[in-house]
Amino acid sequence: MNWTTITLPGSTPESGPILSVLAKAAYRFGPGTVTPFEYPVAFVESDQYSDPGNPAISDVVAESDMTAYKPFTDIVVIGKAHAPKGRSAYHLDCSVAVGPLERPSAYTAIVCCARERWDGCR
Repeated sequence: MNWTTITLPGSTPESGPILSVLAKAAYRFGPGTVTPFEYPVAFVESDQYSDPGNPAISDVVAESDMTAYKPFTDIVVIGKAHAPKGRSAYHLDCSVAVGPLERPSAYTAIVCCARERWDGCR
């Protein structure tokens, strides 16, 4: 597996100094298979927006990885969702499970929207 790593100085919420080691890997999921990407994945150095020319009102499509203190991890899924039985749907409620953790929970939601309506769907 190809891990991308970097060290990043920062501070804790109590303003104490820390040195964090960030690590990033990517996997490809298929029917019944999980395989690591064959090449390293770069860190996102700053937030990336769907409309870089107008970040004040556009969606964040990738958040910066450059955070020294983060008590939890991110799992980002880039993929496609299909309505059951080939029917049309404006949106689908979806979920992601990694081990015993599953989203959506009481605090989060995953909504997949039709591509042509993406800008207005939240």
